[in-house]
Amino acid sequence: MDDMTWAMDARLDATQLWSLDGYKGLPRVELDIPVVSMDEPDAIFFEVCEKHHEKHGDETAASASPEAAILAALQAIPGLDRDDLLKAYRILAHDNSGCRFRALMGLPMDFRKDCVLMEIKASEACILCSLCSADLQLKE
Repeated sequence: MDDMTWAMDARLDATQLWSLDGYKGLPRVELDIPVVSMDEPDAIFFEVCEKHHEKHGDETAASASPEAAILAALQAIPGLDRDDLLKAYRILAHDNSGCRFRALMGLPMDFRKDCVLMEIKASEACILCSLCSADLQLKE
C-alpha cells in the first residue's frame, strides 16, 4: 500500500474522548479541522472551535483558552529558549485573527522553531510592530 494513502483501521466516537481524563478541560463541541502530524503519523489533532462553543453553548464545560493553546504549543517546541518563547507568545497572543498560530501548527515540529525565530526577527526589525500592536490594544 502507498505510504500516502489513508486506510481506516478504527473509528473513535467523541464521547470516548470526553471520557478520558486529559479531555476534561475541553468544551464538549464537534471537533473541527483534523490535522495529521507529519512527525507522528498516528497522532491526529483537532481544533476546538470556541466560536461554535459560544454560539451553541455548553454550560457543563469551560472553553479552552487560545492563550493556553499557544503556550502549550510553544512549550512543545524543542530547543526554544525562555526569552524566545515569551516573545513568540506575545506575537501570537496579539494576533486577533489567529492566522499566525494556525500557520505555525500546520508545520511539522522540526520547522516550528525556525518559523518562530523568523517571526520574532521580523517583528523586532519593524519599529512599528510594537507601536501598532499597542495602538490596536488601546482601540479594542
